Amino acid sequence: MLAKIRKKRKTFFNNNWILSVLWIIGTFIIIAFLLFTNWKISQKRSELKNKVTELEEKITILNEKNEELKNKQSQLNNEEYLEKIARDQLGLKKPNEEVIVIQNEKKEQNESENKKSTKNEGHWWDWLKSIWER
Repeated sequence: MLAKIRKKRKTFFNNNWILSVLWIIGTFIIIAFLLFTNWKISQKRSELKNKVTELEEKITILNEKNEELKNKQSQLNNEEYLEKIARDQLGLKKPNEEVIVIQNEKKEQNESENKKSTKNEGHWWDWLKSIWER
């Protein structure tokens, strides 16, 4: 009888030890799984934060553009601004009004110098052609 009790104790301790090892391994597996999912979630969170900041920047840019367009729209309703655009860009004038165009002297000098240089270039080129044709 004593041998049966000792045999039961040995098998009980052997089974209990195996269960405790399995329980520890299972706990480590669960902890590893939780750490992995936490890591994946933190990566996704950082990606979403980056997207949010990018979208907020786009919103501020679009709001600024919207304000500029509103200002331009309010200017278009202004008669003085429309008159200025009509005169400057479209070349329109009021009835019985004369338009005088003043050209810049520097522009005229640059244009005349450009014409002279192209004439001289053509001249020496023609001279070279005439030498080669002989």
